[in-house]
Amino acid sequence: MAASYPTSIKSFTTKATNDIIEAAHINAMQDEITALQTELLTPGTWTPVLGGSGGTTGQSYSVQAGFYTQVGKTVFAWFGITFTAKGTITGDLRLSGLPVTIYANANYIPGGGVDLWTDLSTLVKVSVLGIQGTTTAAIYGAAAAAEDLTALTTTNLADTSVLHGVLIYRSS
Repeated sequence: MAASYPTSIKSFTTKATNDIIEAAHINAMQDEITALQTELLTPGTWTPVLGGSGGTTGQSYSVQAGFYTQVGKTVFAWFGITFTAKGTITGDLRLSGLPVTIYANANYIPGGGVDLWTDLSTLVKVSVLGIQGTTTAAIYGAAAAAEDLTALTTTNLADTSVLHGVLIYRSS
């Protein structure tokens, strides 16, 4: 089976004469490699917002940072949030502002985890699940290891809550 390469790669096998490649052709090959890296690997930053499915107002943060790497259609989005005031959040908790839209397919539920959290009631695990076709993820948690995850709400937050984690998903 022949390998399939993105259109940004060209064949330079005809550029060699007696196993010697001219400098101009090497430079052209480097340009193609750079184009391929740009096409396949996209790093960046984003601003995560912790709010609610029914509304979000009055939040303030001492930390509100996100960065991501997109490799092809796979996105690794890291986030860090520390409240100084949780404001008014209605409905289930949502992490919004993801850098790339999540793939829209009813059978696809991307997931991630929160590896550091404080001031989130008595939770023992916290997870994020992407919402298809959006730039938003729902936040779930459990108060005991044996419990199923349930949607978190403003009652789970304090004015000093901290969440740091990652969501891995396919882009649309």
